[in-house]
Amino acid sequence: MLCFLFFTGWMTSAANADTTQIDRIYGSDRYATAAAISQKGWESSEYAVLARGDDFADALCAGPLAAKYHAPILLTESQSLNADARSEIQRLGVKRVFITGGTSSISAEIETTLREAGVIEIVRLAGKDRYETSVKIAEALNSNKMILATGKNYPDALSIAVVAAQAEIPILLAGKDRLPQSVKEYVQRQTTQQAYIVGGTGVISEGVAQQVPGAFRLAGSDRYATNVAVLEHFSGQLDLSRLFVAVGEGPKGTEFADALTGAVLAAKSSSPLILVRDTLPEVTQKYLKGKITPFTVVTGLGGENAVRSSVLQRIINLANTNDGKLSVSPASTIAGATKNIYLVYLPGENMNNGTVEFFLPDRYLAIAGQDKITINGTMNSLTSEQISDAGRRVKISGLNVTTGQKIILTLNDKSVQDVGNYSFKVIADADGSGILRPSSGSLTESRTLPVRFPSLKVGIQLLSYNRPTTPLSPKGFVIHSTADPGATAQKIVQYFNYPNRYSSTHYVADWTETVQMIQEDEMAWHAAQTANQRYLSVEMCEPEGNQPEQFKKVWDQTVLLVADACIRYGWDPQEDIFSHMDISYAYRETDHIDPIPFLKKYNKTWQDLLKAIQAKMVELQTN
Repeated sequence: MLCFLFFTGWMTSAANADTTQIDRIYGSDRYATAAAISQKGWESSEYAVLARGDDFADALCAGPLAAKYHAPILLTESQSLNADARSEIQRLGVKRVFITGGTSSISAEIETTLREAGVIEIVRLAGKDRYETSVKIAEALNSNKMILATGKNYPDALSIAVVAAQAEIPILLAGKDRLPQSVKEYVQRQTTQQAYIVGGTGVISEGVAQQVPGAFRLAGSDRYATNVAVLEHFSGQLDLSRLFVAVGEGPKGTEFADALTGAVLAAKSSSPLILVRDTLPEVTQKYLKGKITPFTVVTGLGGENAVRSSVLQRIINLANTNDGKLSVSPASTIAGATKNIYLVYLPGENMNNGTVEFFLPDRYLAIAGQDKITINGTMNSLTSEQISDAGRRVKISGLNVTTGQKIILTLNDKSVQDVGNYSFKVIADADGSGILRPSSGSLTESRTLPVRFPSLKVGIQLLSYNRPTTPLSPKGFVIHSTADPGATAQKIVQYFNYPNRYSSTHYVADWTETVQMIQEDEMAWHAAQTANQRYLSVEMCEPEGNQPEQFKKVWDQTVLLVADACIRYGWDPQEDIFSHMDISYAYRETDHIDPIPFLKKYNKTWQDLLKAIQAKMVELQTN
């Protein structure tokens, strides 16, 4: 069934009966599509960015500027204000407009029309050419980071447009063999902490790259491989539960418009921008395979002539080529506790005479007659024929199940005395071909069950939102504080468990409880890209006012939580435990300094906390 909302140009189609997977934002032309994108993302806006719609030169760098002012990008013809742009400016109640490019790009007459439409302030960011215009936009952003892309074509700049908009990083334009003087002077003036070059040496030479100190190149063999290189590098900042798809090339060479205006909308939800042609490029297909789930929403930018429905459907179909997903419940347990352990396998495609094989750790061996397998809602005891390798392997064959039907292995009444991390794995053959493939799970080939010290009581309330389900092999722990005096652990859970926060943490500890929100083998969004991809995290709740007793309880809960993890992972507190301030100084991706001020308020230092964790480790291992 199709549902058309004509007033926005927003089209949704139901790819499955229970999930809406494909939608499209479009208009009759690029100007109407830009207005439709604005209608989808903004109810009102004081600001708008106006760019020329038929020439990418001055428009290409507009995304970060729009993001800084929470504004949409609207497009116009050169000589007169486009009617769709004018209507959208009036609908939004725009009072201030940034124009990118000089009067040869967007005429002075358009400024008059804007004022007639109610705009009270117009700022034109323009240089003598596209390169100097990119500098003018960069100066308006005042960032200590920069991105360099070719000024001769548009796909490389568009590939990084979402990331640039997210972090308000300016995009500067360069020639292949020459860094324009205006750009060179800008680079020399800046104290740049991070720079990226997008595209290979065929578009920006190594000689140009060397003029940007410390620049990191993101490049592939063509525009689509470069797009994938950008997506892979910034994977920790992107949420793949929704994808925005735009055309990356075309016969006119001006097919930039939908991606340009859509990138700012995509950045609002940290969604990646995927560039395609009239088919899905092979390099893009390989990148997306295993990342698309039955719940991924794919949004086409522009009409059928821009992004074909067959391409959008091909992306969705990638969800059905994976053999399935493994989850383990509970998310954690304690040593000595008797628990049922549930391994839930969801096939990613229909299984016809298929096979699923579970691999179990030594301390969680399967027992015939005691442990159960549930297929299509029917539970049966495991037989000795299904168990091998002294209980470490359980193989279920002859399966005829459809996508979405659960295969559940229940390990009954299991008790483990040893603290540690225990891994479970599945491989499967969906069609009886005899080729067994690892389950990617919602993560990697295995899922981890932490078994903690009995003294550590952790409530489990896994998030439904702001959970990127990106695999994590943790290398340490980052300790934060909430900077929200009086907020309890439950309030923090409620905050993170709300759509579009784009922040989360593994644990939170207050003066009454410790709560786990994300499993330890999954990434959380707690301290920017690099730390997110490496470390576990906990938020220390801050009591309201001066509450030494409550502080001590938060301190004790945090110390116990982190000490337990250090023992399980073999971490040294002095080497592997970090404050958010440590992360800010190490990676320069955030400016937070917690929990140092919180500790200082109660006459504690960071070293005091690390020493307390070390002491607790000794106590736990001694007792």
